[in-house]
Amino acid sequence: MVTMNVKTEHDLANGTRGTIHNVILGSDEPDFDPQSSIIRLQNPPRVILFKPDETRAANLPGLPEGVFPIEPAITQYTIEIAGKLVTVKRRQMPVTGGYAFTDYRSQG
Repeated sequence: MVTMNVKTEHDLANGTRGTIHNVILGSDEPDFDPQSSIIRLQNPPRVILFKPDETRAANLPGLPEGVFPIEPAITQYTIEIAGKLVTVKRRQMPVTGGYAFTDYRSQG
């Protein structure tokens, strides 16, 4: 699920559900065993190719039908610590694994 308005022209907004088609890692990511059940990345992926469950957006050239790229979101904050201004940069993919199951739905 997308957690912020990323590319509204491609119907990628906060709450959009879909599937991850592919994860493209940065060139600075160390090698890892693809057979491992857990892979710890050093950096966020360079791009996630995301296919929304529903979209009215036109396909992008070079990508499979209905698949759109999502890049890391970068946020910058300036805070004061002990009288000094410190700038903090946060880089994170604006997606999360999500599925909601309410108690009302479970009664059916």
